[in-house]
Amino acid sequence: MKHLNKLFIACLLIVGLGANAQDSNNPWAITIGTNAVDGARVSASESFTNQFSEYFNLRDFWSVAPFVSTVGVTKHVGGNFSFGVTGSVNKITKFVLPREKPADFTVVNPGDLMYYAIDGAINYSIGNFFNFIEPVAHVGGGYTFLGDFSAGNVNGGLGLNIWFTETVGLSLRSTYKHSFADERLEVPTHMQHMAGLTFKFGGKDSDGDGIYDRDDECPEVFGLAQFNGCPDTDLDGIPDHKDDCPDTFGIAQFNGCPDTDGDGIPDKDDDCPTVAGLAKFKGCPDTDEDGVPDPKDKCPNTPKGCPVDADGFR
Repeated sequence: MKHLNKLFIACLLIVGLGANAQDSNNPWAITIGTNAVDGARVSASESFTNQFSEYFNLRDFWSVAPFVSTVGVTKHVGGNFSFGVTGSVNKITKFVLPREKPADFTVVNPGDLMYYAIDGAINYSIGNFFNFIEPVAHVGGGYTFLGDFSAGNVNGGLGLNIWFTETVGLSLRSTYKHSFADERLEVPTHMQHMAGLTFKFGGKDSDGDGIYDRDDECPEVFGLAQFNGCPDTDLDGIPDHKDDCPDTFGIAQFNGCPDTDGDGIPDKDDDCPTVAGLAKFKGCPDTDEDGVPDPKDKCPNTPKGCPVDADGFR
């Protein structure tokens, strides 16, 4: 039996557990933890209210596995939904017998009664509160093995993820498992509770800038979050892919290019980038206003051109 248990746990590591993690950036999640079975108290109660009246009575009704007994994986499928498969193993030490009197619950230790279960679940994330608390609802079904008996079951429950980081968190879950067994003493309806660490993964960040490729406008180049993953080499507040002068600090008016002389003509189009000039002369001045820009004017400070010398030549 001990070797069978080890083999089963090894299988669980491969098969996986629904981790209740909805994340389009890290679509996969694995959870490793432990579980407890309520000893079939819910099926021994006649009313719905009484089934959950001692939900937290761990001492009297729960069989807790003192080892890693729940392992698995979940895949995000879109929106707030994910799908997972749960595998678990336990040893039942507290089993509630059918009641002889309305107010009595007889709890016995059934001995070496092993519990194995595999369940599929559709998980729905209700939302994130305070950026790290995520309630989750789930429905599904599975199959349970209890001693020499086995039966299918339909499931429903609630869980809670507490995220320590973006990809690591504590997952808690309670599941009501309605059994289809012919007899209660074979595989009764019961509740199972799980707790474990969840690790989300599968996100791709090719350039290592902390922005996943699916949200990164420049997935192959290290960039900034404020520009959706694109760089701003010259730190002028304009990302390189929208910057006509990505290596030179500039202004938004000229798509990231500078205008050193402040004449309204960006340096890249300015023939005289360090001297304020006129647009019609490509940024060069015409100091004497004779219609000849200074770089081409032999007498830039004489309005009527250069003076005539004694022999009649200018």
